[in-house]
Amino acid sequence: PSSPSYSASKAGAMVYGEGMRAWLAPYGVRVSVVVMGYVETAMSRRYQGDKPLMVSAEQAAKKIRHGLERNRPLITFPWILGFGSRLMEILPRKWSDAILRRYYNFTVEPDRDSPLCKSREP
Repeated sequence: PSSPSYSASKAGAMVYGEGMRAWLAPYGVRVSVVVMGYVETAMSRRYQGDKPLMVSAEQAAKKIRHGLERNRPLITFPWILGFGSRLMEILPRKWSDAILRRYYNFTVEPDRDSPLCKSREP
């Protein structure tokens, strides 16, 4: 609920990747879609809100590499967040909306180079 445009772009990228995988498979091109939770990065440090089960960038890279080596069509981690997302799809919308409002509200502070940043001091 805090960022519907982000959610829409993430969903769009996922569906696009799934379509590309099916389209390119006859040409020997493999496509894996990566759907991950929170990863410790410069951007995640600006994220103001809960970050359950956050992993380091190194852990994320290992999980992605592991999935790519096994030609997994969908690489999701942590598994519990992927499971929770699937569960949200089958819950009544009223319930899933309430859960999202309660546990997934956030803001992201603009980076120092952004015109939205109030202070560009180091």
